[in-house]
Amino acid sequence: MMRERLCSVRRLEVLWGGIRSNTEQSSSGVVGGGELPGQGSVAAHSPSALKDAGGEALAAGDIVRATHMYTMAIDLVLEGEAPPASGADWFALDAKSGGVLHALLSNRSLTLLKQEDAPAAAEDAEHCTCARPDWPKGHLRLLAALDASFTPLEERRRVCARALRACPGHRALHEAMTVLDAEAATAAAGKPAGRRAEEEEAEQIAATRRVAEDPGDPRRFMAAGDFGSALAVGAFGLQKDVAAAEVYLRGAEMLRRAAEGGDESAAATCDQLLSEAKAREEEALFKLRALASGGDSRARAVLEQHEAERAADLLVFSCI
Repeated sequence: MMRERLCSVRRLEVLWGGIRSNTEQSSSGVVGGGELPGQGSVAAHSPSALKDAGGEALAAGDIVRATHMYTMAIDLVLEGEAPPASGADWFALDAKSGGVLHALLSNRSLTLLKQEDAPAAAEDAEHCTCARPDWPKGHLRLLAALDASFTPLEERRRVCARALRACPGHRALHEAMTVLDAEAATAAAGKPAGRRAEEEEAEQIAATRRVAEDPGDPRRFMAAGDFGSALAVGAFGLQKDVAAAEVYLRGAEMLRRAAEGGDESAAATCDQLLSEAKAREEEALFKLRALASGGDSRARAVLEQHEAERAADLLVFSCI
């Protein structure tokens, strides 16, 4: 939430900078309707024209104006609506724009990074990879922004692995993964194996506790049982606390019994889990179908395997 607010503030600053720059440049004359002043007239109603104007400003070294042009173009594509909430929506919006949107996001990510706003640059690059998953430059932009924002190594490796799944033959992405793997190997070599295991256990138990104490997480009762069991015996580096363990275990047992007894809230939790899983599956299938329609042989193969598995499941259930 804080990062999103900072990114919004930064973009307002950039927008104001562009407006101020345009006002200063137009002091000697008035530009007609639908056009922007400075460095020649620009059709303010055309995302493509604004993208080109941003490119010209970037080439001239005017990073603030370039960012302003890209921001105006993105706003035109969004048609005044809030940014999409899912990757599938970004993908659909890019297709509707004729492929302009992903280029605009990539370009603005670059200019924001040049202005040392790495979090905002990473956000734009992430949206770019959603809008055009099979475009290597978007993934490279994201890796650059994550590196500049000191994102943990394992997160950058995960992002790079995802990029390689979307663009398996791209040389620069393979080289980036090689560098990240080498960094990981160097870090591992300098840390005793026992210490690494302790840190991993600590991270896992901390994550389990967060889920157990989150009333809105449908996995809460399972996590409460796991965390209570660990407290009861002092596992995973925790100090043994039988009284606290009883609290977690009692809560987990109550939820379990409610689920078995058909309690409405427990049923709602199960429904939520199924709904979230289905939504994730549908989004993944949407992207795969888009890649397959563009000629991606690996996407087609994955889709064929998925359909075969579904057909096999249906056959099994029909025989029961």
